[in-house]
Formats: sequence, C-alpha cells, structure tokens
Amino acid sequence: MAMKKILIALAALIIIAVGLWFVFGRTTKSPTQQPPVTFPSSGQQNGTSTTSAGGFLSSPGVKADSNNPGSYFVGYVPSSDHQIGEFPYLITYIAETKYFTISLTQEPVGESRSKAENYLMQLLGATKDQMCSLNYSVNVPNDVNTQYAGMNLGFSFCPDAVQLPY
Repeated sequence: MAMKKILIALAALIIIAVGLWFVFGRTTKSPTQQPPVTFPSSGQQNGTSTTSAGGFLSSPGVKADSNNPGSYFVGYVPSSDHQIGEFPYLITYIAETKYFTISLTQEPVGESRSKAENYLMQLLGATKDQMCSLNYSVNVPNDVNTQYAGMNLGFSFCPDAVQLPY
C-alpha cells in the first residue's frame, strides 16, 4: 500500500515537471514587439526594393501550419512528431506577432544553429544586422541538449548570443 502511494506521488511529480517544462523550459525570452524590419525583395517598386518581414510568406519554402492558423513552418515541414528530429532545425513563424521560433533539433547544436541562420538569412534576403532586429528566439529542446535547454541562444552573430561548440 505504501509503495502504491509512493508511485502515485512520483507519477504526479513527473507530470508536474513535464508541464512546467512545456510552459517555462522552452525559452526564457518572451516575444517582444519591435518595429517591422525591412528586407530586400526580388521585385522592384518605384526604384526601391523592400518588403516587410511577413512578405516572405509566399515563398515556396513557407507552409501554413494546418493545426495552428496564422502559424507557418519555414523550411522543413515535419509530417509527424517523430520526424522532427530528422532535421537539424525547425523554424516556425507567427504572423500576428511577427515572431520566429527556431528550435535546434540535432547535435552539434552550434552547427544546427548555423544552418538555420544561413537558411533564414537567405530566405529573407537579410543582413546580419537585420536578423538581429527580428522578433525571434533560438532554443534547443531538453531531449537534444540539457546544457542549453531553456535558454534563448540567439543568432551566433548577434550581441548577447550564447557561444556554442560545433
């Protein structure tokens, strides 16, 4: 009987811990509103060439998340939860807040971050300075790397970025 109570208490603690991880463990930085960032576009208008951060949504590499209206997968689009770890990163974008979430899903996390940075910079046609001005977070799940889980790692070239091994 005492063993049964211990097991129930242990199960409850595990459920609470997992719940707290989902709420607080994914990133320590809250989305903040910043002025829109402009990027070069492939089209010219009146001799200038700029578009808002959301203008990339018509790119072939951007797909709407059918489960979350207003959210988009950028680049890799997993077809199932178990497939997420097959890609070095997963980028999502929330149109309403203009917020990018970059999750690093493979080790070495430094290499995965570099691949995500390069892909997103190329897709947006952005400079490093423009990338640092985005509303974004770079994180790594606990099951990929416990040392960096729960931190906003930032882009490697931005101030206050966490330096990662390759």
